[in-house]
Amino acid sequence: MNEKMIALIRKYALWLTVTYGIQFALVKVAYQFNYGFDLDNPKYIVVLIQVSIFVMHTLLNVITAFVIKRDKDKFQIYTQYVYLATVLFRSLGVFAFLLYAFFSEQPAKQSPEEAS
Repeated sequence: MNEKMIALIRKYALWLTVTYGIQFALVKVAYQFNYGFDLDNPKYIVVLIQVSIFVMHTLLNVITAFVIKRDKDKFQIYTQYVYLATVLFRSLGVFAFLLYAFFSEQPAKQSPEEAS
């Protein structure tokens, strides 16, 4: 494993830790924000909180996809469906990107003709 892969793993480990920390904090704030509403229908508040949590989660996933796109272009890594996986589930997209980066760095194995 070379320095580029170690740097990418460190970067995305820190990135996932920070984004999940932000998401956790925003969820806690959203549920605490519940007490600020004086509405007659508490179901409305629950739906509003759930929608805001979903929007925040999706926004963090899209931002992560843009970070992956920047690194993909910077390091010339060929990927398939990584952006879609990242938007749907952040950890899966980052893991898939790191796998693509790892296997694009592996030296080509010798062909059977060269070995004999």
